[in-house]
Amino acid sequence: MKLKLVFLVFFLGFGHLHAQDTLPSFKVSQVGNDKVILSWINHYPVVNQINIQRSNDSLRNFITILTVPDPAVAQNGISDQKIPAGKVYYRLFILLDNGRYVITPSQRPVKDESGLALDYGIQEGQNQRIHTETLSNTEKNQLSEKLQSTEKRPNGRFFVVVKGNKSFQVKDADFKKFRDSILYKTKDTLDYISIDSIQIKPFATAPAYVKSSYIYPDRDGNVILNIPGAAQRNYRVRFLHDDRRHFFTLDRVTENYLEIDKAIFLQSGWYRFELYEDGKLKEENRFFIPKDF
Repeated sequence: MKLKLVFLVFFLGFGHLHAQDTLPSFKVSQVGNDKVILSWINHYPVVNQINIQRSNDSLRNFITILTVPDPAVAQNGISDQKIPAGKVYYRLFILLDNGRYVITPSQRPVKDESGLALDYGIQEGQNQRIHTETLSNTEKNQLSEKLQSTEKRPNGRFFVVVKGNKSFQVKDADFKKFRDSILYKTKDTLDYISIDSIQIKPFATAPAYVKSSYIYPDRDGNVILNIPGAAQRNYRVRFLHDDRRHFFTLDRVTENYLEIDKAIFLQSGWYRFELYEDGKLKEENRFFIPKDF
């Protein structure tokens, strides 16, 4: 199954936000015979994870086909390039803060007769972001006309703000080339401040998650403590919620290999731990407890 993550780009005065739905609602459009596009707008203040799930049944047998790398993106989407034969249904598993989660109702793809799903700036395989949320509908319409107009405006300019206090100017005639260069060659965001003022927000890479070799969940979600030499040294483990609130502490770990049932953690979500050896912090990391559903 070939999947491509795509980010929905909002430009050319997109006052037509009906092309997407706001989470937990989402839009599923079938484009052609073998391509499905899921899209949504995220207004949740905290989203830790979004899983795309698919099934040939509307109520059960859903499997996760992709975990979205950056779930907090305001406009987002995915393209399923080769859908299986027969009926197919999609839903989203949305992990919020403090272990809360939302499972959306399932949806079948709806054929996109209008072509909007493609025309509204979806570029396959590109991490593209253009935001126009700060513009009024009138300004969006004006921007659309300005970008689509063939009129020569040698003195017309877009004022592009970089890092808030440094700016430079790009002529109307050169703007599309400039915009495409940003979007196709970088992961930066273009944020419209007005119809001719744009801020470039450099892409910030999230710290890579590295699984601990000492404390980690197994395939069933139970937490494994694998600490060689635990009987000979003084090991203590503090478990915390992801917001660093204390959960519980193992004051002395005496077994080299210990399994903690995931039910102890009461709910799914991210948890942190601090592993101390002879009173000194040896490792600080986190792990994810999945939810059975």
